[in-house]
Amino acid sequence: MLGIWFNHDDLDYRTKKHENAEFLKDIGFTHFYVLIKGIENDIRNTAPYHERVRYLVSKARSMGIKAHGVFICSEDAHYLSENPEKADISYKRARSTCRISHVDECYRAYLKESILTAVEEFGLDGVQLDFLRFGYVGNGWGKREEEIYASFGVRVEELRKELTTSYDPSKPQNNLGAFLKRLKEGDAKLTSFSKARSFIIRQQSV
Repeated sequence: MLGIWFNHDDLDYRTKKHENAEFLKDIGFTHFYVLIKGIENDIRNTAPYHERVRYLVSKARSMGIKAHGVFICSEDAHYLSENPEKADISYKRARSTCRISHVDECYRAYLKESILTAVEEFGLDGVQLDFLRFGYVGNGWGKREEEIYASFGVRVEELRKELTTSYDPSKPQNNLGAFLKRLKEGDAKLTSFSKARSFIIRQQSV
């Protein structure tokens, strides 16, 4: 499998835009990922995004390339502008201004509607829930999430303190190695936290 992903905002940074997408097939791409629900906009509230997705998925199909929709599911400015009371964040750090709770039932319904709308209209071959597990957990969480952590034996205040002092939220990839090493070594604190996050992710994916 060889895939490529498309972010609408990337167009603003490109000095040369390809008018002919046939080169993707010539290179050997078999899968195409297009951003459908971003942090601030999605195809339901941004007409140019909607038309662009329609065009890109159609072009991918004509070349025999599978089309997948990408949905940012840890931040959502549009959702919070309509539901400000849902900003259930008790631990907030950098890049958390639009952070939502992964266990917010209202948001799960909102996200599901977004996915079903896109799948039904474009006949997507797959869906990617972006930022559900990687990095952003260090950028904040809500009270309900803390309750779940505690139920799995996580000492929330200790974890919060450790993240605050040793985790750089602007560069999550630089911190991941040390945490994974401790997890592989059987660190009880991270093992409990990992189990709690796995539970939350499974709930979000249902």
